Amino acid sequence: MLLPLCLRLRVCAVLLLCLVCACPVSVQAGSGLQSLRFEQLSGERTGLQAIMSSAQQDSRGVMWLGTSAGLYRFDGRGGHLFGSEPAEPKTLSHPSVRALLLLPGERLLVGTERGLDEMDLRSETLRRHGLPGVRHMRERYVMGLQPASEGRVWVQTGVDLLLFDPARREFSPVTLPPLEPLVAGRRPVMLAMVSDGAEGIWVVGGRDLLHFDA
Repeated sequence: MLLPLCLRLRVCAVLLLCLVCACPVSVQAGSGLQSLRFEQLSGERTGLQAIMSSAQQDSRGVMWLGTSAGLYRFDGRGGHLFGSEPAEPKTLSHPSVRALLLLPGERLLVGTERGLDEMDLRSETLRRHGLPGVRHMRERYVMGLQPASEGRVWVQTGVDLLLFDPARREFSPVTLPPLEPLVAGRRPVMLAMVSDGAEGIWVVGGRDLLHFDA
């Protein structure tokens, strides 16, 4: 297994560079964006009153929405909410869903505030994957999911970064450099993660921007 390589940059400088580079693109894209049509899906139509934080569309065109009330399946006409029962292992580990990622074989990874779950979309059954080690509060939050090399998945928690192998159901920690916290004296938190388009990721940890190769 190849170990991920890390490039560290300061967030403020990189964000400023991104804003400068994005300005001309935004102007050119403006006319095209004005022609897009949007339809609002109200709570009356979906039957759902919750905050949505993530979404994925499967091969059938069905939308899977991560919400503060659970995992919601919406097919354009109606939907179904998959909730959480802590004592029932075949339900979500927590109702608050923070991240979603489709996997080959009609599977969906679900990141919640208590760990990582997996749904078989054909049978619509759930299983839980316990995070490694003893974890408390934000340490159990799964905030982001992105595809990695060799069929693995990047998993961003509230405080660290993991690689998950769905085939073996195994986690491996990713070594992070010392991070500068947002507030002096407090533990740095992981704020965001996006794919670089080549199975690597960009991660914001504390005041630092990190890049990890696949």
